[in-house]
Amino acid sequence: MKSPLEHTNELSSSGKTEQLTFHTGEILISQGERCCSIYRIVSGTVCAHARAEGELYTNCAATVQRYGYKCFQAGAGFNLCAEEYAEGMPGSRYTLLAAGPVTVERLTPTEGSELLALVLQNSRILQQQLASQAAEKERMADQLQRAENATTLAQLTAGVAHELNNAVGVLARRTDFVSTALWDFLEQTDKNNALLFSFGIEDTNYIPTRDLRIASRHYEKVLGLSQAAAKVLAHLFPDKNDAELLAPQFVEKVQKNYCFWEMGHDLRDMKVAAKQATGIVRAVKLLGGGNSMREPGCDVVQSVKDALMLLHNKIKRINVELDLQETPAITADTTELVQIWVNFIKNGWDAMTEFNTPNPTIRVSTAYEPATASTQDYVVVSISNNGPPIAAEHIDNIWKANFSTKKLGADSGLGLGLSIVRRIIDTNNARVDVHSDEQATTFTVRLPLTQPSI
Repeated sequence: MKSPLEHTNELSSSGKTEQLTFHTGEILISQGERCCSIYRIVSGTVCAHARAEGELYTNCAATVQRYGYKCFQAGAGFNLCAEEYAEGMPGSRYTLLAAGPVTVERLTPTEGSELLALVLQNSRILQQQLASQAAEKERMADQLQRAENATTLAQLTAGVAHELNNAVGVLARRTDFVSTALWDFLEQTDKNNALLFSFGIEDTNYIPTRDLRIASRHYEKVLGLSQAAAKVLAHLFPDKNDAELLAPQFVEKVQKNYCFWEMGHDLRDMKVAAKQATGIVRAVKLLGGGNSMREPGCDVVQSVKDALMLLHNKIKRINVELDLQETPAITADTTELVQIWVNFIKNGWDAMTEFNTPNPTIRVSTAYEPATASTQDYVVVSISNNGPPIAAEHIDNIWKANFSTKKLGADSGLGLGLSIVRRIIDTNNARVDVHSDEQATTFTVRLPLTQPSI
């Protein structure tokens, strides 16, 4: 049975046609069949398959079993059968299949130079294709390496997560026990000390260090308190005008027994840190596609305050400017949100410290963004710093695992923080925008109020 190209040759020699169109999956010519001319692809793509003599094609795809492995594919401008025709070979090296609608036209070179030009044209096309394939293989190899690294990380994480969670769980339970027992004891022995303790353990409000320092100095001067007692009173009443309303007996109790507030506040920090440590392990597992515990009623503003309190010792020597407007509750995991804000704030602090930024400042704002005709309701959190800008070529890379712009050192990190953050943001159906220039680097996260039902 004659192949379509052989048939085209006969028709064209009789003057009836110079072109032939093939449908997807049709054979232009089979391996070993005679090549009577050269055929240029006008449009479409042709796949070249070849079977090796004596090789068994079992457990392969149907196309491979029938025609052999794919050797290359060619598009418009490629000259089919050029090499076979030039070398006078009795048959085609390949089975040529139409990968889609294909149109070919017959060429009849009259001189050797024309024939050589057609063969060289094919060579250039194939070389470009090979270069492209080599680049694609290198990219895929790099992706595979990253996937293997992520798998190794997930395995290591799984190995330590159980023991770490056990240890943190003990700390959390014992902290709860100590807090409850101490509160009960104070309630029975001294109501005023119990009150101070409760103020400390229930303190969820972050106050910038500068404001605390101003209020504390005021209380030292006006009320004659010690530095430690004045600091506690500044936490309780950061507005200096409130001092006029304080009963002298209460001020005296703070002066003598401020340590009970400190104990309560420290136990509160321990409980928050234990909860956050458990959440961090869960967040690392997100690199492997782990699940989170998202529930309605999550307070975004409080999650920002929790992040600031966790980083209090690190950021106390820089300016922190807050514009925390009230926002609706959302469906989310508070621990995940804290992880996002901690990473953005800490990275900003690291950058400003490394480059000795004058007057280093972190600015944090929250806002409610009502729905429009094309968008849904969002709670927007913006975190910025006035440190050095992120290089334009690094903006996309900062979200990748193992990428870090920090200098090597004890606090340089592993380049995992923002990759985890990006996974959290994506799985929350949220959006993040990054703007960085000489004035400021700003991360803006838009969190939807609700999550789609699964």
